[in-house]
Amino acid sequence: MLTHDEYGSSYGYTVSYSGNNTSQLGITATSYTGTNVAGTINGETATGSGQILTGNDGNTNTDSLKIKVTYSSTVPASLGTVKLTFGASELLERKLDDMLNSVDGYITYKMDGMDTTIDNIQEEIDTLEARLEKEREKLTNQFLAMEQAISKIQSIGQWLSQQLKSL
Repeated sequence: MLTHDEYGSSYGYTVSYSGNNTSQLGITATSYTGTNVAGTINGETATGSGQILTGNDGNTNTDSLKIKVTYSSTVPASLGTVKLTFGASELLERKLDDMLNSVDGYITYKMDGMDTTIDNIQEEIDTLEARLEKEREKLTNQFLAMEQAISKIQSIGQWLSQQLKSL
């Protein structure tokens, strides 16, 4: 049996012979090309290169996932199930993306909430300042009215004093 140490359609070998009566060896002179692994991962399309099956770009769950497939021709076409579990760095990356995503991340959500709270507080401040300004104007008008009343009372007091002196 002739074998090759590499896998895939990029590798192969050629058998040839020269001379008389070499056909008695039972070997056919021809070229042999390796085969790429083929299949799907989790039902998503994958591309094979030698023994490596890679999830196609854009796949929901298997984008760029690489699996090394080793089997012999006696193994059935369906090799079974592979359960993918994410490692700590992948889980951390996903969690950080959930937090730092500038469109709908947790921090953006919290900042939007704080901006809304700040806007609401600013509206309350504006309302209170408007009420305070109206109260200031009211008190100023009352003070002016009181000053005018005092002025009138003083004026009446002076008039009465003059009337009493003239008696």
